Amino acid sequence: MSIQGNAVRFDLLEEFITAEAVPNDVLMVKGLDKNSLYDLFREALEDDWNGRFYPLKSTAEFLGMTKKALSNYLYRESVPVSLLADVFGSERAVIERIPDDVRLGMKRDVVDIDRTVDLDEDLATLLGYYTAEGFAREQSTPKGTIHQTTISGVETEAREFFIETFETAFGLDAYRENDVKVTVSGRLPRLFFESVLDCGTAARDKRIPQCIFDSPDEIAAAYLGGYFSGDGMVNKNSLEVSATTVSRELKEDMLALLTRLGITARVDTKEPVPLVEKFPEFYEVDDGKVSAESFIIRITSEDAVQFAETVDLHLTRKEERLASQVRNTTPTGRRVFDGGSGEYLVDEVVEVRYDKSDTDYTYCLTVADTHSLIANDTSQKQCDGDEDCVMLLMDGLLNFSRTYLPDKRGGRMDAPLVMSSRIDPSEIDDEAHNMDIMDAYPREFYEATREMADPADIEDVMTIAEETLGTDREYTDFRHTHDTTNIAAGPALSAYKTLGSMEDKMDAQLAISRKLRSVVESDVAERIIEYHFLPDLIGNLRAFSRQETRCLDCGESYRRMPLSGDCRECGGRVNLTVHEGSVTKYIDTAIRVAEEFGARDYTKQRLKILERSIESVFENDHNKPTTIGDFM
Repeated sequence: MSIQGNAVRFDLLEEFITAEAVPNDVLMVKGLDKNSLYDLFREALEDDWNGRFYPLKSTAEFLGMTKKALSNYLYRESVPVSLLADVFGSERAVIERIPDDVRLGMKRDVVDIDRTVDLDEDLATLLGYYTAEGFAREQSTPKGTIHQTTISGVETEAREFFIETFETAFGLDAYRENDVKVTVSGRLPRLFFESVLDCGTAARDKRIPQCIFDSPDEIAAAYLGGYFSGDGMVNKNSLEVSATTVSRELKEDMLALLTRLGITARVDTKEPVPLVEKFPEFYEVDDGKVSAESFIIRITSEDAVQFAETVDLHLTRKEERLASQVRNTTPTGRRVFDGGSGEYLVDEVVEVRYDKSDTDYTYCLTVADTHSLIANDTSQKQCDGDEDCVMLLMDGLLNFSRTYLPDKRGGRMDAPLVMSSRIDPSEIDDEAHNMDIMDAYPREFYEATREMADPADIEDVMTIAEETLGTDREYTDFRHTHDTTNIAAGPALSAYKTLGSMEDKMDAQLAISRKLRSVVESDVAERIIEYHFLPDLIGNLRAFSRQETRCLDCGESYRRMPLSGDCRECGGRVNLTVHEGSVTKYIDTAIRVAEEFGARDYTKQRLKILERSIESVFENDHNKPTTIGDFM
């Protein structure tokens, strides 16, 4: 079955900015010149400086640091993410405002990496090699901690590919550590493989990254080409491709990925044996150490042909050997027994034995489209829905547990703190009883809509849920007029998220109200002003009058501004916590909407009174500009 998949792009700024392993005060954004940063500072801060904003001086004052300290960051074109988050107001704003073409690094680290990484076929091949022959490590040395990501390749073709792909995919300079290993240094590259991809750092914990499963078939095939080039073997005497791993998770992932591409593989488990038997020249006879359990993944016969047609092995030597075997060997079909169709490998049952499981819990999964999955080296078919019911119940019990809910009143306002095991339709909200449950509306309904009749006038021709209460039909016959193939169909992202400022959202809402005959646009405008603008303006004005002041250096708070203007604890500059811009930001818009859409005189008067109140707070009566007309 062909899977289209989606192109995958990693935004490493977004990945690292929330990672505990990378503190934001040492995560650096590199490559932004001074003018670009000045433009970003203006965009974020200029509105609150009343036309007297100077990018370097004002931003330094806002951050509570010296101009020289800020200038050093700008001169080096290397700025801490924590500083940018303070300027922009949040980590999310940093992600959205910083351009994609920057690079990321760590403070006092010479290694930096591209912000965005695209998963193409070359990178997928490199990831396959890493899964087969790579590792990542953090190691303490007398000179400090080193971070390394290494991939081994015994052939020159592989090592040159590693170096080239590290450069093109990440912008990293890899080096040949010896005749086999190619290594890149730096914490961020290591964390990409260890945390972002979550594909393991050593042989025992290797896994196929989730991004490979999410990608198109050609990316998945390129990954397999890299993995089998590194850890695989093409048999010289038969039509067989195999690979060995000590990771149970990788074995399961590999079977699933091969199955997705229409390739069936078998797994042979190799039990641990004493190391003295395998390597007698290196171990004493009484040494009790044993080898790790390993899994040999075998692709044979017609599946090996399918593998050759689907996957291009990166190493030329292995690719040519597999092509030769395909040309010169006649593949055999899969073995089948009574009832087998050839679609599955059906093994003959030779023994039935009951063993006590060491697993406390089991899980039931649903896989879209195929309704099957690979588990314990076998194809598992669709399970029933009992587990789905339990998981839905646990969703309610966990998400709305008092342990996780905020202890403030607002945090529990809409939480379903009471759950019912049985729903009685007569006990639910009365509004639901007015819902129609018809599969088609009568002609009288549509004629009534043209006359804008009252809903109560057409109750006799409509069937609503209330009519079934207390009958045998109260749990059934809930019909609908239009079918859908997906209950979650519809916009995945609303305009409220895609539109930028609140003014843009308001203008979009009012533009729709002008187009709808069933809506009175002046009423919509009135409601926006009454339920959004006025409470916001009044609340912010009250907050401004009651605010505390805060030291920008040490964070000490004061009920009133010290007369000296300096912090009593550290001598730093004390600043307001609520600014004029947050109080006045909606007043002009609200007045414009009231005039443009013909709001009531009462609403206009409320806005005028509020405007005067704001002016009385922020305008200086001694320096208020006047004209001769003011005295006539």
